[in-house]
Amino acid sequence: MKTGTSRLQTCYNLQNRCSAIITNNAGSPLLADFYAAYETCFILEDEMESLAGFQRSMALNAGQDHNRLRRTFGDFQEFVLVLRNEQQQIMGGANFTLFSRRRDHKSCALNYLFVLEGFRQKGLSRQILDVLELVAADYFGSDCGPLLIFAENTNPRKLSATERHLDETHSKLEGFDRLRVFQKLGFRLLALDYVQPALDPTKLPSGHLYLSVCAPSARRLEACLIKDHIECFFGIAVSKGVAPNYAPQVRAFLRQLGKDCEDGRTILFENW
Repeated sequence: MKTGTSRLQTCYNLQNRCSAIITNNAGSPLLADFYAAYETCFILEDEMESLAGFQRSMALNAGQDHNRLRRTFGDFQEFVLVLRNEQQQIMGGANFTLFSRRRDHKSCALNYLFVLEGFRQKGLSRQILDVLELVAADYFGSDCGPLLIFAENTNPRKLSATERHLDETHSKLEGFDRLRVFQKLGFRLLALDYVQPALDPTKLPSGHLYLSVCAPSARRLEACLIKDHIECFFGIAVSKGVAPNYAPQVRAFLRQLGKDCEDGRTILFENW
C-alpha cells in the first residue's frame, strides 16, 4: 500500500489460521459483509453509522473530494477490516481511518472494533489492533513514524437505563466489560468533555462517549496532537467531507480544545 492508493483489497494471514481481509473501496462486497456483522454488535442510534454513511465516507478515499480534503487535512485513508476463521466465518471486524496531518505524528481513528459473540475472550481484539498497525505501516511506508490510535468508547454511566439495557442486550456484552477490553489493549481515557458531532443530519450529537488513545505508558498527551486528530476526524469521517454545521455543544468542545492547544497545555488521563 502506498499513499494515494485507492480501491485496494488485501489479506493478512494470522495465527490460528485466521485471516484479516482489508479494503478501502466503497464499492467492495466486503463492506456489506462487514456491515452485516457490525449491525449485530451496535444498536444505539446516535452511535451507529448507516451502510450508506460508510459508503459516502469511504468514497472520499479517492477522486476530487479526496484531493480537496487532503489540501486541508493532509493525507488520509479509511478502511474496513473483516476477520475470518478457516471456515470463512466472520469473527470480528473494524473500521478505521488513517490521518497524516503532521509529519512527526500519524493518527488513526478506530471508529469501530467488534468481536462477535462466540469468538470473544480469544485475543481477537488484539489481533485486529495488530493488523491495523500493519496496515498503517504498509500505507505510510518509511514515513509512518509514531501512530496515535484514538477510539470512542460508550460511557455506560451516561446512558439511560433503557439505552443501557438495549445496548447490552443487543451486543450481548456488558458495558463495563467493553471498556475493559480497550483498557487491556492499552487505551487510556482522556480527561475531556468530549462530544461527537451527529453522524448525519437526522441524528443528534453524542455526549455519552469517552475519547481514548492507545498510550499504555504515557502520563498525558499534548492538546495540539488531539486537536489535529479531532479536526481531521470530524471533518472527514464524521462530516463526510461536507462543510459541518456543528451543534453548540460540539463548538464549545472544539473551542476549549483549541484554547488548550494555543496555551500549550497537555491533557491528563483519567481512570476507567
